Amino acid sequence: MINASVRYSAEVLGKARRLVRERRVWRDEEFELVWWVRGGDPTRDYRVQLGEVDGRLAYLTCTCTHGIRAGAGDCRCYHSAAVLMMIQDELDRKKAEEAHGSADVVDLNLRRMRDIDR
Repeated sequence: MINASVRYSAEVLGKARRLVRERRVWRDEEFELVWWVRGGDPTRDYRVQLGEVDGRLAYLTCTCTHGIRAGAGDCRCYHSAAVLMMIQDELDRKKAEEAHGSADVVDLNLRRMRDIDR
């Protein structure tokens, strides 16, 4: 898990995996800490935003009903779980690429995450 303080139920993780598998999660083209998730309603996209402090994940927000009700810091909807899965996948790929030429450890350092797409 990316942030040990964010815990999700098995049901939420299952829904999040389905979203990732169906490619219904993508990063915003303009704002690197904003992601979009197409949930169960194909006409509605939810905005998941990562908040950072000193380059590390500090909180998540989501525009779904649960995310709005929970607020920053306690957002545990499947949309936010799917975004964290996507980020972890990107970091794992980057770590594998770096392993061929470097022994750097990759953690959830958002400054380094920004370099993934460049």
